[in-house]
Amino acid sequence: MIRKFCDRCGVECKSLFDIRVPLENHGHGSYSTKDMAVCEKCNKIHESILETLTEMRFSMYENLFFKGGAKNDL
Repeated sequence: MIRKFCDRCGVECKSLFDIRVPLENHGHGSYSTKDMAVCEKCNKIHESILETLTEMRFSMYENLFFKGGAKNDL
């Protein structure tokens, strides 16, 4: 029997979820990633982080282009 452990918290589990985690920023939107296998709990945390980042991104661009952001500021 193969034992599986979460790469993040170390808990033994029956199944793992594969996720990609940013590793190194190369600048200009380019970065390297690392593949990790995580438990269900850590996968939910990862999904929450991605959801929060998506909301932040939309909010930033909304503020830039639609809430008082002048087109000539670019």
